Amino acid sequence: MGKNEGQRKPKSQKGAITSSQAASIVSSSSSSSGGGNLGFGSSLMEAFNRKAGVGSSSVGSASSDSTLDSTVQSYLKHLNKRDPTTRSKALQSLTQYISEKEEEEQISICKQILPHMEEVFKRIAVLDLDRKVRLNLFVFWKLVVQKVGKQLGHYIKKLMPYWLMEMVGIDDKDVSKAAVNAFHQAFAPDKRDAAILYCDAEIMNVLFENFNQTVESLSLSETEQQSITKEEGEERYSRFITSSILMLNKMIDLSMQPKKDESGQQTLTLNESYSKIFRSKNFWKFLGIKSYNNIREAMSRLSITLLKNDLLSKDDTEVMENIVPFIAPIFIGCFNQQPLERTTLDSLILFLQKFAPECWTHVNIWKQTFPRFFSFLRDPPNPAMNYSIVLPFVSMLNTEVYGAEKSVKFVSDLFENIWVGFEKVSSSTKQTNKADKDAIIDTLCDCIIYITLQPDKYAKEDQKDEVLNLTRNALVKTCTHYLTNSCTVNFGKYLTTAIGKLQSKAELADYMSQFWTRTTEYCLANLDKIDLVSIEIFISRCSKADNTDPILNLANTLFQKSMKTGQIGVACAIAFSNHSVLSNTLFEENLETLWQTNQQNEHVQQLLGLYFTQFPEQFSKLEKNLEQDVMSSSISLFPFLRSLYSEDSNFNQTSLVLEKSLLARKDLDSIEHLIGHKRFTSKRELRALLTSIIDQHQDIEERAVEFIMATPGEFSVDINVLLSLFKTSHYDVLSQLLSPKQEHIDEIGDEFEEDEEHKEEEFKSVVTEEMKNELFDKISAYLKETLTMNPTLTNDILLEQFLKLIEISGTKNYGDAILLNHNKDEVWSFIRGKCSSNLKPIVIGNEVIWNNTKDTNLNELEKSVFMYSRLICVALDYVDTVHKNDVNTRENKWEWLLQQVLHSYYFEFLFNDYTKNLINDFLSNIRKKDGLNIEFCNYLAQRHELELLKIYVSMNSSSVSQLDCNKLLFDSLENVNQVIEDKNKSSTFYEITDSLFDNDTDLTNLNIDLEKVTEWLLGCISISSTLDQLKDQSEYDHLNLFKVQTALSIMYCRLKRSSDSVDQTDEEITMDSIIDFAKEFYEMIKQQNPTQISIIVSNLLINAYTTTNNTSSIGDHSFVEEFILSNLKQITLNLENNFELLDKIVHLAASVARKKKTIKIVRQLIDTFLALNSQSKTLSMQYPIVMERLITRTSKYLKPLQLAQNYSEIKLDSSAISEIIDIIEFSHVTNAKIVSVDLLLLTDYHTDVDRIIDFMERMKHHISEHFNSILKESAVRNKHLTQFAHLYSEYSNDNNNELPYLLSWYYILSLTENSILSQQGDSDLFNKLKENQMYAPVLSLLTCFLYSGEDVMFSLEFREFCDDLMYKFSKVLPLFVRTWFNDCNDTIAIDWIQKRFLEVYSPAIVREEIAKIKKSDALSKTLGAKISMGNQIIAKYEQDEVVLKLTIKIPDLYPLKALQIESDEHSAVNESKYRKWILKMTTMLFSQVTSNGVSDVLMLWKDNLEKYFSGVEPCPICYSVVSGRDHQLPKIECKVCHNKFHGACLYRWFSTSGNQSCPMCRSVGQFK
Repeated sequence: MGKNEGQRKPKSQKGAITSSQAASIVSSSSSSSGGGNLGFGSSLMEAFNRKAGVGSSSVGSASSDSTLDSTVQSYLKHLNKRDPTTRSKALQSLTQYISEKEEEEQISICKQILPHMEEVFKRIAVLDLDRKVRLNLFVFWKLVVQKVGKQLGHYIKKLMPYWLMEMVGIDDKDVSKAAVNAFHQAFAPDKRDAAILYCDAEIMNVLFENFNQTVESLSLSETEQQSITKEEGEERYSRFITSSILMLNKMIDLSMQPKKDESGQQTLTLNESYSKIFRSKNFWKFLGIKSYNNIREAMSRLSITLLKNDLLSKDDTEVMENIVPFIAPIFIGCFNQQPLERTTLDSLILFLQKFAPECWTHVNIWKQTFPRFFSFLRDPPNPAMNYSIVLPFVSMLNTEVYGAEKSVKFVSDLFENIWVGFEKVSSSTKQTNKADKDAIIDTLCDCIIYITLQPDKYAKEDQKDEVLNLTRNALVKTCTHYLTNSCTVNFGKYLTTAIGKLQSKAELADYMSQFWTRTTEYCLANLDKIDLVSIEIFISRCSKADNTDPILNLANTLFQKSMKTGQIGVACAIAFSNHSVLSNTLFEENLETLWQTNQQNEHVQQLLGLYFTQFPEQFSKLEKNLEQDVMSSSISLFPFLRSLYSEDSNFNQTSLVLEKSLLARKDLDSIEHLIGHKRFTSKRELRALLTSIIDQHQDIEERAVEFIMATPGEFSVDINVLLSLFKTSHYDVLSQLLSPKQEHIDEIGDEFEEDEEHKEEEFKSVVTEEMKNELFDKISAYLKETLTMNPTLTNDILLEQFLKLIEISGTKNYGDAILLNHNKDEVWSFIRGKCSSNLKPIVIGNEVIWNNTKDTNLNELEKSVFMYSRLICVALDYVDTVHKNDVNTRENKWEWLLQQVLHSYYFEFLFNDYTKNLINDFLSNIRKKDGLNIEFCNYLAQRHELELLKIYVSMNSSSVSQLDCNKLLFDSLENVNQVIEDKNKSSTFYEITDSLFDNDTDLTNLNIDLEKVTEWLLGCISISSTLDQLKDQSEYDHLNLFKVQTALSIMYCRLKRSSDSVDQTDEEITMDSIIDFAKEFYEMIKQQNPTQISIIVSNLLINAYTTTNNTSSIGDHSFVEEFILSNLKQITLNLENNFELLDKIVHLAASVARKKKTIKIVRQLIDTFLALNSQSKTLSMQYPIVMERLITRTSKYLKPLQLAQNYSEIKLDSSAISEIIDIIEFSHVTNAKIVSVDLLLLTDYHTDVDRIIDFMERMKHHISEHFNSILKESAVRNKHLTQFAHLYSEYSNDNNNELPYLLSWYYILSLTENSILSQQGDSDLFNKLKENQMYAPVLSLLTCFLYSGEDVMFSLEFREFCDDLMYKFSKVLPLFVRTWFNDCNDTIAIDWIQKRFLEVYSPAIVREEIAKIKKSDALSKTLGAKISMGNQIIAKYEQDEVVLKLTIKIPDLYPLKALQIESDEHSAVNESKYRKWILKMTTMLFSQVTSNGVSDVLMLWKDNLEKYFSGVEPCPICYSVVSGRDHQLPKIECKVCHNKFHGACLYRWFSTSGNQSCPMCRSVGQFK
């Protein structure tokens, strides 16, 4: 609200009224008011002039009043606080405090407060800077006046001036409203004006004082002047003066009293006191203040009041001499005020009306007024509100005002500036610019009319023509702008009204003729710019004038020109505005060619339609054109038909050619238009079109559906349309069409007023009951076809269609007949048959793997499997949804559906997770339990689906332990003969047994009759022993007997292993007898089906070998060995057809190898493993899952054999090395990679140390680049441990990239652990690893894997391998692990590593060291090594009477912490020599790479002592008798000094010293 720094101080602040004037007015006022209130005016001035101390005492007097409530006193005291928030809250709290009191107490408190309100009002009302304080004051005041009633009258004169100032204020509407509400509360409506006039004298006194105030004088104290800002002071001054002016305006309105003049007429007179205020010239300076907009606005309001009431008039000499010369420049120059308010403009017009023309003499109009006026026109503020002032202002002007010689300049500048203002508003983006533009154009047109009709007023005779030419130019410019732009409706209205008024004046005929000529010329020259809407409206409105010749000439001229130039849009607009421009021959001349070449043009169609409404006899010519392009065009004819069949059109012909064309174009909008006008007859063809559009999901499908609902059923509804709606999921539309209710009669009836009979005829339902039944049958057929042949629809869509079928048909029969057809089962059987014909199940272990056959069409297989999965989902959801509330029906449906759903396990691997979960939830709901379903097993057995039965049992093997096998295996069977005699029963019996009693099955809680198993097995043995004697006469089949006896033998073996209750003394059932039985029958019937028989024999032998703990009880292994070797050799030659057999033979071979060391079998297993990996490169293309499963299981069987440790005799050829390394690098099976390392240990790959290093570096390249930072670090950092899991999950999907590198170290560690490397090679290899710290990266990577294992989805095999590798590292290379750990400087990493070692690795290593000591006779007996508490090992060496003692402490974090050696008892050995031994042993623990720990130290100590006492001198290099490296004595002797050295020590001396001299005598090459 403040001024700019450069602005001058308002003159009004110097004092608007002199002191002498104020004194005279006060004296006159006081005398007229009786003198009782003479001191009131000065009291306010005193309040203004008081300083802080006096100000505070004003309210302080109230707070010290003993009659006041103490709480009220406290609140009143807070009104003196500087903080506005405190004052505001004090008023709020005071209001609330009084409101909560009883009524009588409220009245009492308010009456006590009333005497003190004068000081409160003086201090707060109007003057307080904070609006909330003022607002809360009048909220409180309303409560007071409500309670005090008539008591207010004693104080009203003191309070009214400040009260009224707030009521009339315009700065804050909320405060003003609160003040008005309080006033209305205090006074009845008929007494409100009287109440204000009652205080007339006091208000006048306050006004005189107010108008003398300045910004500084309004501050109540010096402190306040310093505390408020300049802007706050100016804002308060503006509010104060504005309210005062408006209060004066209010008082003038109320004080005007009717009085009769000398002639007897009533006039309005005003109290002389008020007249003296506004008759002061200084008072009018408020009108010219530029920096206070509200003050200026208030003065404008006051001016209007004074001028309307003739309080300022020409008859008043004082006004004309003193006031008008002063205020005329201010009024007339108001156009320059910002912001410019409407009240200011209104006051200007009133002033001009009252004081023109004399007022113009006080203004230089061309220098002061016109520049500001024209600036207002160019940049109008709020034109919609303010532009209406222009014409009244212009009407006040004439040649005498602005000078006759400048008439042309004035008129020219006027129109030019108005047009500039219009263009500026037109370019604005404001939402109100339309109203603004209309206001400017309205003013422009009014000015053109006004000046044109009164040229004498604005120009002398010699300049009239020039002025009229200017108005005509303005009119032409306005008209051409309208015709070439998209303008508002009012623009055209104002323009055509102006043209009509001027056209009606006969004296302006020549004037208007020139106007039309110029307008026509412009339009012809700018035909391409013509706005179609504008030209149509313009010609149409002008054609309604009295003289239409000019506009008709314009229309004809423009139409002819536009048709010739191709401006069809303009021609069309002109034709619609005036039909007379069309001629009968127009079709041949122009329209036919346009139709053929430019049919898609909307204006061409509209013009053609209009033409035929005028000349309907010409329509046959168009039909010929339609016949020619009936099948080639797709352009909609809706614009043509809308023009042809309009409300005003008389065209009533029908045309089959037109209908045929519309159907070919699929022009539904046009067809609907024709139907609406009852001009369409091709109903059947229309319904066929709708069916085609909806079925094919064409772009206009939604439009077709809308069309069906919007047109009568006879045109759009038949059985095919209804079926299409169902297929495309337009169920709501279909339901409405099938509903017996009429179609939207009310809705359409609102739009078309037709008689009731016509409505019923048009909208009657055409769907009969017969049509509904036929529709439901067709929908059923469609759904059945979709389930079996169409894979495109999703589960949700199909289920929705079934449910909608139920909804619209009102019965569940249709859906049940398709999904739950008990009799035919056609949908289920059909889809299941398509799946099974293309799939081949392969059972590897307990896992069923499905592969397509060689003849499989993969695309068809994928479709059929998808449809099967979809059928299951839909059926399950259907039953659950439709029969949810009908328990009995639901159970019956589920009983049948259960069998069908369980069939889905046949293809379970192909279903998504949703399908699997749905099936499992369904089965659990049916049976309330998981696992095998016995009824389903019996169901499959009865249907002889043995393959499915085996698969089903295999996939649920985890639930076998909870199964009642007695019912499943022996139910309804009295003896074993019943099974053997029946081929189907024997096969079923074997398949169930094979699946149930797999070696991975937990049989802990299996419910089975063990006695019956033994009894039946003995029965089979009895039959088989006599079967040869009954060959021809036997009713038994060898294969049946073989299957049953094998099944019983498997059960017997498994139960024997899992239970001690089996009779162990039965001599007829031994392992030998089982193997002999297998041998006998294998030789007897293997030719029938070799693969099947071999699988059965393998199952039997696997169970025999895995259940016996003592292979010595088996007399002859030759059959088993030959069986394994022959099958493995044959299988590797034809692997593709023997997957299941290979798995069984490998399992059997591994089982035999674990029980009995057999080199031939293991070697053949190795060859099979390598062949399997080799052939997987080709077979994985068709059998990816099978090959991976076989390799995984073969690796699983080979891994426990520990080939490098237990079968080191086997030596593989060098030719196998590349194949083995290839598996390590690229195989996806973790265990296969690990087994391959064992195989690499059986080759001679280790003979070259450099090759081993290269192997490790080669494997290192497989690691992702994202982990290079980990490998480059010498120890694990915190960032690795905390970020590794996130990095790994982001950049790797498996462990194949890192595993080869880890395996290369596994290979190196195994070389040392199994003592495969020579002593020299071992030393060279680990010295290189130590020198380059090559161990650090792998240990860091291992730690990161182990740390991240729980957060990253590592395979179980990989996690086990990482643990195994870290353990092996710690055991074989403790020095590397310890060095790497000591380099770690991160506390988080250190804590985690220590915790891991303390919980996992260190206890295992310590246990192994202790076990090694206990097993060693040399240590436990000779040295008497004992383990004490705290993992201390104490050893004693006794030689004759000599006793030496050694203590080794194993720390809990070994090997992260080194062993500690202590030896106190060694008096029998030279002190120096013994210390050297101890030092050597300690050095070995800290520096020797491959130390084997405690046992090595003890053995070295023992050997040194024994050799010492036998007289052997120690090596001068290591000071030990026995070498800590190779446990050799010093043998290499120097020929010169005769000292003897260890070979290993001397070699190291030569390597490190760089020469071959003796370490003692320095002689060169003198050794023997």
